[in-house]
Amino acid sequence: MSDKRLIIDFLNVGFGESIFIRTTGVKPLHILVDGGDNRHEMFARHRNRIKVSDYLRVEGIRDIDLMILTHFHRDHIAGIHEAIHGLTVREAWVNYLLPCEFQSRKLDVDGSGMSQSIDMYNDIFQALERSGARIRFADEDVEYKTDIGGTTLRITGLTPGKKVLAKLSRDMEMIYGTTDPDVRAEKLREVDKSLNQTCIVTKIDYLNTGVLLSSDVPLSFWERFSDTEALKAAILKAPHHGDINCVNRELIETVGAKYLVISVDNEGIHNLPSPETKALAESMGLKVVLTEGPIDNCCEHDKQDSGASIVRFTITRQRITCKYCATRIA
Repeated sequence: MSDKRLIIDFLNVGFGESIFIRTTGVKPLHILVDGGDNRHEMFARHRNRIKVSDYLRVEGIRDIDLMILTHFHRDHIAGIHEAIHGLTVREAWVNYLLPCEFQSRKLDVDGSGMSQSIDMYNDIFQALERSGARIRFADEDVEYKTDIGGTTLRITGLTPGKKVLAKLSRDMEMIYGTTDPDVRAEKLREVDKSLNQTCIVTKIDYLNTGVLLSSDVPLSFWERFSDTEALKAAILKAPHHGDINCVNRELIETVGAKYLVISVDNEGIHNLPSPETKALAESMGLKVVLTEGPIDNCCEHDKQDSGASIVRFTITRQRITCKYCATRIA
C-alpha cells in the first residue's frame, strides 16, 4: 500500500513499561515489548492509565507476531502474565531460558517481590511453550526481518552478551536448587539488583527511521558497541525510567535522537525520572515526552480526561508525528 506507516504506542502503565508496535496494511504486524504491572491499586485511582490486557482488548488484538520480554522485573512482565492466556504468540524473545526441571516450581513462599516476579515469568514461559510459540534465548543479538508492502522492517534484539546472561542462569539455578531459605533470599536480592544488566534492548529500523527501546540497561551496556551506527535512532526510550545514572550526553549524541521518551508515573516512585535527565535532553535539543505527567509541547494532546493515555508515534516516509491520545476502556 502507498500509505506505509509504523505505529508505536508507549502505554501509560504507571511505573512500568509496555510498548506496542504495529504496521498498517491488509495483514498488520503486531509486536509487544513488555507488559507493565497489573496491580489493581496502580490503575484504580488513575483514569489515564491502562493495563496491557485492556489495551489489547480495546484494540481487538489477539495475535502477537513477536513478543519481547526484556527482563522479568514485575513492572515489565506482570501485565503480560495477566494477558498471556488470551493471546496467540508466534515468536518470543527472552533473556532467560527456563529449564524443564524448574517449570511449575513455585518460589513465592515469603511474599518477596522478586520471587513473585520469577513465578510470573515461569507461568508466562510455560504458556508460551504450550501455545507452540518459537522461544528464542537472546544470549546473542537476534533479528526479526520482514517485508511490509515492499519496505523492510528490521527488529534487532541487542543483548549484554553471553557472560552476563550465563551468570543470571547460574544464579537462577541456585535459587531453584537450594533448600536453604537464607541462601535463596540472598540470591533473590542479588538477582533483583543485577537484573537490569541482563535486559534485551530493542532496535527498530523502518523507512530509514530508527527507534531504540533501551529497557532498564545501565550505561555499561553500550560499551561493547564499536560500530555506533547500529544505535542511530530518531526516537530513544530513556533507560530505566529516566534515571540520570543510565543516560548521559555521550549516549544521546551517539544515538542522535530527536525525541526522548520516558516511561514514568507522576508519583515519582524511586525518585524517577531524574530531573537532570529531562534538563540534559532539552539542552541538547531533544523533545522530551513522558508517558505520564506534564504534557510536552511537542505533542498534540487529546484533552479528553477519560480513558487511558498513550503516547503514539506514527512513522511514515514523510515524517514522524507524536501525540497523546485516550483509549476508552469501559
